Amino acid sequence: MAKNVQQSSAGPIISSGEESKSDSDATDGELHRTCRICYSAEFQDGMGAFLRPTPCNCAGNRSAVHETCLRRWQTIARRNRQWAAGAVCHACDSPYTVNLVEAGEKQPVGILGGTGLVGRALAAALTAHPIYSLGPVLGSPQTVGSKLADVWRKKEQALEDHYGSAIWQAKPCPTSLEGVKVSSVEDLLRSNVKYVISAIAPSLGHIEDALQEAGIAVFSISPHARQVQRNPLVVPEVNGDALLHALSKSVEDDDETIPLVKSPNCVSCGVSVVLKALDDAYGVVGVSITTFQALSGRGDAKYDPELVVGNVYPLRNTVERTDEYQRKELMRIFPLLKRCAVSAHRVPVQNGHFVDLKLQTKRPVTTKDEVKKILRDFAPLAGLGLPSMPDRPIVVLDEVGRPRPKLDSDYEGGMAVCVGNVHTNDGFFDVTLSLCVNNVVRGAWGAALLNLELYDLHVRPLIARAAAKQRAAGGTARDAVREASAFLEEKVRKKPSPHWDVLLRWASSIDSASSLRERSDSEIQRFGVGPWEDESPTCIDTAIKRPPAPPDVSS
Repeated sequence: MAKNVQQSSAGPIISSGEESKSDSDATDGELHRTCRICYSAEFQDGMGAFLRPTPCNCAGNRSAVHETCLRRWQTIARRNRQWAAGAVCHACDSPYTVNLVEAGEKQPVGILGGTGLVGRALAAALTAHPIYSLGPVLGSPQTVGSKLADVWRKKEQALEDHYGSAIWQAKPCPTSLEGVKVSSVEDLLRSNVKYVISAIAPSLGHIEDALQEAGIAVFSISPHARQVQRNPLVVPEVNGDALLHALSKSVEDDDETIPLVKSPNCVSCGVSVVLKALDDAYGVVGVSITTFQALSGRGDAKYDPELVVGNVYPLRNTVERTDEYQRKELMRIFPLLKRCAVSAHRVPVQNGHFVDLKLQTKRPVTTKDEVKKILRDFAPLAGLGLPSMPDRPIVVLDEVGRPRPKLDSDYEGGMAVCVGNVHTNDGFFDVTLSLCVNNVVRGAWGAALLNLELYDLHVRPLIARAAAKQRAAGGTARDAVREASAFLEEKVRKKPSPHWDVLLRWASSIDSASSLRERSDSEIQRFGVGPWEDESPTCIDTAIKRPPAPPDVSS
């Protein structure tokens, strides 16, 4: 029997013309198990078998669901950018244990440095991502061809043996990675992968450069080339415009490569989000930062236990250069910041960086409750539909003695920054607070993945549309400004996002027709088109003038 796909606030609905069976139909001694999506029984209407075990926490009649129905549900949710509908059961609110989105619906993402601590965690995350799938996982020549699961277990056990189980507990390898083998750079270049996330050591940064020259977009957490001005240093909630400006500059300069998109140091990732919220409200002019950073921030590299076990290890003037990186990054991300001092330390904690943050501001700060509200309300990317963007970028705790890394590093799947111990006007600083950032997720692979999503779902399509418009019409920069202005106005009206006023600033800054002059087909194809192009009308499509539909003459 034919099924119809509909849309609801809860997610995509697959309905049947047949009267549905409900739990109330069950009689004593008989349990009518029907699929909770299509309401057909097992093997009825050609729908096949139910998934076993149940892919969520539903019990009783609600536990039955056809594999074909759930695959269709998750695929439609993905197309509609309803990430929660595809990842979490709408009935029991527990995460699905399977991701059945059709393979062709997902874009493979390669991982450079994929056998390292951050790369391994990213590989696990990509197996459950709604848009992307796990592409080639690159490792050292010694690991190429090995099973990633074997590398995972060996490295995790080595860390536990080195530091002791009281400090480090080996993380089990997810079953989703059991069949994955480690690939080489040559394997990657022979694949159809367009995107790579890099967690490579800076000494191997030349591999990022080689992938860039090959036309692959690289989103990197590596310090390599992080301070090169052409490469945008991006924290999406803070300066997503840097990514847009860098890509538009590539179009204007006829540059055939895409800049390396860089995320800052793990501490800078978390601190920047908090600083942005307070800078918008008060104008931050001075910052003092003291960090207490987890051992996992060093990856699989191991400290001499005497330095860090039962000890605190200051990092200034060591090979890591952590405080130097953080200061330079924050001064670049916040160009109006006048003073920034950083003191970094390594402590015997497995995961989660703790940061003591003290601020001086231009405008007066009244109460700590006001500061907490500003932090809780900060959500500049709300409505952009980025799968990895947390609902609450900043979680604020009122409890005394919080946050603490072991308890407070995993909010929003590790993507939120947790703030506590907020005080104001201590006689020297206007605001003081403590924060925890998950250095493996928000401070590492999650930051790069969020940059990829911002680029792929928003920045790239915007640039492609503006360039294609001029290519097709032979128009001028003035036409581009009008197009971008109308586009932005409609988008912001229907899906408010303060961050995207940058599009208007970018378009308005174009002062010569050459900046968006007609481009070759290969260049336009390099940036591609957005997911909006071939889908049903959305808020974005309504901002783009289309030819009227032909009249319906069938009636």
